[in-house]
Amino acid sequence: MHETTRRYALALAATGLTGSLSGCASLTGAFDDSESSAEEPAQTTRNDTQTSDTTPENGTTSNGPEATDVDITEPDVFAAETPIPDAPADYEYATMSARSDAPVATVYGSWKCPYTREFVRTGLPELVAEFVASGDVALEFRSVAYDGDEPFLGEDAPRASRAGLAAWHVDPDAYWEYFEYVFANQPPEREAWAQPDALARFASEAGVEPTDQFEAEFTGSGHSDAVRAASTRFQELDADAVPRVVTSDSVTAPNLDVDATREQFRTLAARDD
Repeated sequence: MHETTRRYALALAATGLTGSLSGCASLTGAFDDSESSAEEPAQTTRNDTQTSDTTPENGTTSNGPEATDVDITEPDVFAAETPIPDAPADYEYATMSARSDAPVATVYGSWKCPYTREFVRTGLPELVAEFVASGDVALEFRSVAYDGDEPFLGEDAPRASRAGLAAWHVDPDAYWEYFEYVFANQPPEREAWAQPDALARFASEAGVEPTDQFEAEFTGSGHSDAVRAASTRFQELDADAVPRVVTSDSVTAPNLDVDATREQFRTLAARDD
């Protein structure tokens, strides 16, 4: 077993996220605290009762922590360089690339999914260090915010996705730090935490500027089409959960088959080692 794979598998085992569940698979509904906890993320089905956060996605809601309730700590996700393309405005979705013609691996995840968080914090950094920082592979992140016509993992999920795209388009140089801050400090999925004040605080900590433009873009309808398009594309893949890593010829579940995801990157980089 490759050393990267071994360490990642051990880390996943320590979090309890291995086994039959490979990711967040369906809508988050009402949670029964007697059956699920923040340490053991619950999966719920389309038939479950929706969360009480019924405020339209462009608005605000009181069903979630205020910014002052989020104890934000400085992240330490990516030790390697997170290179930005020379013309970031040409990229609809956040992209990390040291070479303009590098083949692309797309990570489909969710800002609210604890399984995405574990991949981002545990498996992705070494893939970035080995394949992306070197220029062999470009990495793209697309957030899945809808399951059909319904929000995926809570009514605030589309807002979290719009905020991510707002950070990318407003200040691409600060985007990957914003990415780190959110996933390093991700509150429990059961909470409708992706509120404007909390997202603005994450952006402030990451140095996203100008802050007023960032807030205007995600609190309005900005990037809604791109958010919908990412979810639609993911559904076309017939993938059953996030996170998933997608290349031109394969889809892997990085929390379920670590070796397959590493081989996917190695093949994309056209390496024989």
